[in-house]
Amino acid sequence: MSDKESYKTEIPPDEDVSLMDTTPLLYGYGSMHTSTSGKTLDNGQIHTFEMKDTDKEKKKRTCHMSKETKQLLNNIKIFVLLTATVICAVIMSINYEKEPGGFAVTVSEDEAHYLNLSGNNVDGSAAYVKISVTGAFEDPKRLSSIYNVTFVVRRIGDEIKEIPWTLPIAKDITLEGGEPNTFHQLFYLDRDDPDDEYELVVSSNTEQTVGLFVSFNGLPKVVEGQVIYAAIILFLVYVLISLDLVHRTLAAMIGALAALATLAAINERPSLHYIMNWIDYETLALLWGMMTMVAIFADTGVFDWAALVAYKLAKGRMWVLITILCVFTGVVSAFLDNVTTILLMTPVTIRLCEVLSLDPKLVLIAEVLFSNVGGTATAVGDPPNVIIVSNKEIQEAGIDFV
Repeated sequence: MSDKESYKTEIPPDEDVSLMDTTPLLYGYGSMHTSTSGKTLDNGQIHTFEMKDTDKEKKKRTCHMSKETKQLLNNIKIFVLLTATVICAVIMSINYEKEPGGFAVTVSEDEAHYLNLSGNNVDGSAAYVKISVTGAFEDPKRLSSIYNVTFVVRRIGDEIKEIPWTLPIAKDITLEGGEPNTFHQLFYLDRDDPDDEYELVVSSNTEQTVGLFVSFNGLPKVVEGQVIYAAIILFLVYVLISLDLVHRTLAAMIGALAALATLAAINERPSLHYIMNWIDYETLALLWGMMTMVAIFADTGVFDWAALVAYKLAKGRMWVLITILCVFTGVVSAFLDNVTTILLMTPVTIRLCEVLSLDPKLVLIAEVLFSNVGGTATAVGDPPNVIIVSNKEIQEAGIDFV
């Protein structure tokens, strides 16, 4: 019997059949069942099909939201993000930028210096005062110098009760050919009265006169939770990116705006010039170049071509193909971004695994491991490596890529 004649075969009434048994174009989509009932007309017998969804189809249908619900959720998302942006903008507008002012101070063993903090960015509502010192100092964690400068905050008229903050003086106090270092310290103001006045006492144990630059800023009590605020902002940014609620670029911008608004709320709103100093342009330029190369490789089909070459070299041998794919992933990851390389290698690997009837998950895990190894092999393979190589402070601390 030919295929054409088999399709004309009468179907018994009231018998459940699959649509792929009656319609050849729907072959492979036979999850929905039908019920047939015969009707006799003058020109012959026809069949009327009544659609009956299976439990699986009903489950799928219940998981899909209606257009109205999707539109409502989208409007709620826009409203929440817009409200958060407006609140952050208002907080930043009502708080002034931190003025980069300060005082030039000279101290020695025989000459201490006293700075009145009250009225100079430290009002009666301040619970803490942040002291910033710039000068020829070394890292206080090392304490490699026997000569140092000490700082302590006290109520005017009281004796010094707290342990002073000590900064060791650098061996090259003139800093010829170098740059001065800046250090920060937070002091708690144990107020009994909002009108209490405080002073900063600066002293040294060296006979040589030491010059430095001191600035200070009063902070409210909420500054105690600054780490918690940063963790909350970071968590919300991860939620926006992981759930794909907004584009990752917009999520990063919202997180940056929230961070600046938080700094403004605790009286530490930075100036635009200060914010620009936070940006590591060398690292960004290198990452931008890597992303550009990856985009060019993706558009030109380099990864697909490499997979085809690997398949030809392997000649159907499973372990040879896996080895070639892993080595190729590791070598590429040594010069390009790891995550993007894996994302581009994933569809190629899945297609090859389907041809060889392999489980792609195990092969992808091996490629991820080789990608991480390749990324750590060079100075440009991973963003942490780039930061280590380009950051002067890390290099001066003795941490090198090698």
